[in-house]
Formats: sequence, structure tokens, C-alpha cells
Amino acid sequence: MKNIVFILLASSLFFNIALAQTVTVTGAERQKTVKPKIAAKPSASKSNRTKPVVNKNFWNAETASPVFIVQNIATEKMRVYKRCLQTSPCAHELLFETDMIAGHSTSAQNDPNIFATKLGHFKIAKWTKFFEDKNGKFPAWYKSESSVVPKGSGPKEWIGKRGAYGWLTAQLGPSADEQVIHGTYGWGTDKDSFLTYFRNPFVNFIDDPMSVGATRVENQAIAYTRHLAEIGTDVLRIYALEAYADRALVRYESYRIQKPFWDWVLTSRDAQKDAVSIDRHVQLKKNYVYSDVIEEGRFEIDRYPTGMPYSATLFGLGAGSGTTGNTYQIKRKQFKGVFLVDEGRFVDYEHPHVAELPVAGYPQHVLPAYVLSKTSTYILIPAAKTAEDNRQ
Repeated sequence: MKNIVFILLASSLFFNIALAQTVTVTGAERQKTVKPKIAAKPSASKSNRTKPVVNKNFWNAETASPVFIVQNIATEKMRVYKRCLQTSPCAHELLFETDMIAGHSTSAQNDPNIFATKLGHFKIAKWTKFFEDKNGKFPAWYKSESSVVPKGSGPKEWIGKRGAYGWLTAQLGPSADEQVIHGTYGWGTDKDSFLTYFRNPFVNFIDDPMSVGATRVENQAIAYTRHLAEIGTDVLRIYALEAYADRALVRYESYRIQKPFWDWVLTSRDAQKDAVSIDRHVQLKKNYVYSDVIEEGRFEIDRYPTGMPYSATLFGLGAGSGTTGNTYQIKRKQFKGVFLVDEGRFVDYEHPHVAELPVAGYPQHVLPAYVLSKTSTYILIPAAKTAEDNRQ
């Protein structure tokens, strides 16, 4: 009996001491500042990055980038694809396509070795915001508030004054001869109106950067390209007939009905410096103030593949209009192979061996293995034949 009483007393005493300790600790914690242990920083996800992440080995021609860009100089279309990562050869996914202007001859320059956009395999070496050439011949789109051309201004207010390279510029390598990819004159609200202007055959292309091989797209398009493509992204400049692997384009049906959109904010920060994405979410993380904002908007993304047919023209009329599928007017028989626009792959393609089409980039002058297809089944975009074409 004494043992039972002793056990009960001991248990009661232990319970009270424990309760007192709990109350004491809890009360003390309310009054003191506790310094937590420093936790290891989690690795930033791709969506949270505001600085380019560069593969140190990206200059290796065989180092494939997660996305890649195809510029078809023949059709003046630029497309961005997400690379398929399956082990066997597979179709890539179109992320975006847009109209583009390639290099053209001018009244002062008609040597294709100078004005023509060079074909080949390149990589993006650098992105610059509000780029200007080192000689200052083509002033930046923005340098200070006083330098901005007002909204609603036409070509006369822009051309020869500032903004030829647009918002963003991608410099390429290796051996790209300074033939960059860049934006154009105007604001985001101008959309592709300046591209349309430059396609006018009566417009003089003297003193315009694109006349010496650079390729140009509208400003929202170059900004979205920057959002998708980091340093090291493969850029394939080709001259090819276009075709569909799937004529029905089943994979892209939803994008035919409704285009997705992308929100952007253009600020005055980092002018003439390395450019990060102007994606709205990315810019919010950079804690900009509203006074930094130059323009903001929403860009409709064209994800539906639209192939361009080849068409012969009489005496080269219409070359550079973006509608012939043959910008430099080579003969139909000089095209080698086709480009499957819905898959981002090529069938039996070679760069045409003609003087009008110089080749640069990686010295092998071949495309990466991941864009080659062995299929023999495809639908060539129908071509409108003329009497001149039949004689070739």
C-alpha cells in the first residue's frame, strides 16, 4: 500500500514540475526575440530567374539549347520552337512565329555578300536593351527621357534619328558579321506597322541597319523572343521551301481558335546594358517604380503554324514583300529539301549553292542533328506557278 501511495505522489510531483516548465518556457518565448537558424536558400526555379543562366559549354555546336529559333530567309518568317527531349527523333513544338525582314539590296548597295542575311547555324551570344551601334550612326531607341520619340510619330520622326534597333537586340556568333536580330522603330502600340512600311517597294533602304544583313521583327515580338530565348540559344538561318508534316495541324487546333497572350512592362532601367526579360512578373520582382515605366501592354502570341508557299515572280517584282517565299529570287530548282514548319524539322535540307546566299556561322555549315527528319511524308505548301516558273 505504501508503495502505491509513493508512486502516486511521485507521479503528481513530476506532472506539476513539467507543467510549470511548460508555462515558464511559453511565457518567456512571448517576451524574447528568437533568432532562427539560417536556412539554406532553395534553388531558384526557371520562372523566378531574372538573370540569364548560361551553359558554360554553350559555344559547342553540338550543345543543344532548350528552345531554338529558325529564321527562314526565303519566307521572312521567324519561329521559336521548344526542343523535344525524347531519346528518339521527335517533332518539336512551335512556341511562336512572327513576320521578319531580312537584309535587302539598296540603291547604294547591291552586293549580296554585304546586304544579304547569311545562312547558317549560330547561337545567341548577348542580349542588349536599347542597343546602338558603336559608331553612334544609329542612336538607341532610348537613352534618356528627352530622347524618346513621342507616341503616334510616323516614319519621318523616327528614321535617321533614333530607334533603328528597337527595344532589344540579340548578337550572334560565331562569325555572324554583326548580323544581329533586333526590333524596330515605333512603340509597342505600333505593332508591325513599321515592318509594313519597310516592305513598300518605293521605300529607300539607305542607312537602315537591316539593309546589311540584320533581321528585324516588331518590338513586342523581339521582347517575347528574349523572354523565351536565353544566351546560348541555337539560331538556324535557312533558305527553304515550307511544308507541313500534318496538314490538319491537329496539335495546334486550339491556337487557331484563340491566341494566348503575354503581359510586358518596358522600363527605362538598364539601357545599353544586358537585357533580361520584360515579362511583367519578372519586372515586378525587380522592384521598379512607376516612373521607370516607358510603356506596358499585352502581346498576342501566334502559335499556329502558317506555311508560306513559293511563287515565282516576273523580273523579281515583289521580292522583299514577305509574300513570295523567295526573298532573293533564286530558281526553284536551286532549293534543297524542305522545312516542316509544324515540327521544326528538316527533310533532306541543304543551303542552296548560289552566290546570292552566303553562308557563315559554325564552319561545318550543317544543321544540328536534332532538327533533321527522315520522314518522306509531308505536304508542301501549294505554290502558284507562272509562265516564268515553267520555263525553269
